[in-house]
Amino acid sequence: MTTAQVELTESQLGILHLLSLKTGKTESELVKEAVNRFIDEFELREISESERRDAIEAAAGIWKDRDDLSDEFFEALRRESSRSGNWSETESNGE
Repeated sequence: MTTAQVELTESQLGILHLLSLKTGKTESELVKEAVNRFIDEFELREISESERRDAIEAAAGIWKDRDDLSDEFFEALRRESSRSGNWSETESNGE
């Protein structure tokens, strides 16, 4: 899990604190629930395999002209993506 810093108004933070006391959930849990509801509203959670492949194909070559990124950087990126489940076996084999 990753940590994100967000800016809230004093009013939002106060209400979040009250909701936390009322529900028994942490403020972090409430924020995650709110983000998940927002994502669900826009149906971004369920991305089809064809949409995922289209996004990967659209991104192909975006770093081709970068001379500050080594082969080791890309290998580490692929390993990390593979561990997190964001890089399928088919995609990592270039098929």
